[in-house]
Amino acid sequence: MENKEESRKRLLELNKKQAEFYDENVYVHREKENFLVRLWGDTRDKFHHFRTDIGIMQTSDDLHELWLGNLSDKKILDLGVGGGNALSISIASRCKEYHAIDLSERLAEQFQEKLKAKGLSHAYSYKADFLADEFALYDFDIIYALGVAHHFEDFDLFLETAHNKLKKGGKMITYDPLNTFFFSRIIRAAFRPFQNDAAWEWPFERKNFELIQKRFKLEGVQGTYGRSKWAFPLLFINKRMAVNYGRKAHQKDLQESNQIGAPLFRCLQVTMSMVKK
Repeated sequence: MENKEESRKRLLELNKKQAEFYDENVYVHREKENFLVRLWGDTRDKFHHFRTDIGIMQTSDDLHELWLGNLSDKKILDLGVGGGNALSISIASRCKEYHAIDLSERLAEQFQEKLKAKGLSHAYSYKADFLADEFALYDFDIIYALGVAHHFEDFDLFLETAHNKLKKGGKMITYDPLNTFFFSRIIRAAFRPFQNDAAWEWPFERKNFELIQKRFKLEGVQGTYGRSKWAFPLLFINKRMAVNYGRKAHQKDLQESNQIGAPLFRCLQVTMSMVKK
């Protein structure tokens, strides 16, 4: 069994491959792959777009704004920012100091141009590996990690690193896929051989929540795509029917899946706000 330092070195090497993948562009990779790889990627894209149609992403953005609070005196790390998330510019414009990092130099530079165009001289976007010694910044008030935490196979190492980089009482806000519903576990297992990004895709299991609560206090949790996941297949029959059913089911998910328990584990995605212990 490898120790933490061995695990860190292994993940650093893997992150170099991940950086190459995103520097080249995920869609370029997909076009080079076989039919099943393209099918998995295209279906996943439709699944993500459907989140917007039924209000999941707006719900998440609203929750994140609530959890972020007043940022006027805050130092923020936007982790794995890519070309910028939905709230990234807003966060950067409202905080005292803003750092956005990504493994992809191409994406980090693209986002730096957006920050520059907005005249945000206190905001920086650059290539960096969260686990590397070279990324030596600490004392963040908030780490904003949208679709990032599940990229770390050694999840406890990720949590330890985040815990060390946050100041006392700091928080981390995350949004990630879940792999706790039995049917989704079967589908993911069947298609994993056809994922061209499988090496850094580790959707949350129940054990992830146990690890989180050793280092952080959960301030807020919200599962999505619980009841509403059943609306997605309808998309291929009738989009209006799928959206209408999805929106109604999403409202029930908001009521039922806002704490650790069975309804949450039937969801396919989860967003959380966790405070450093």
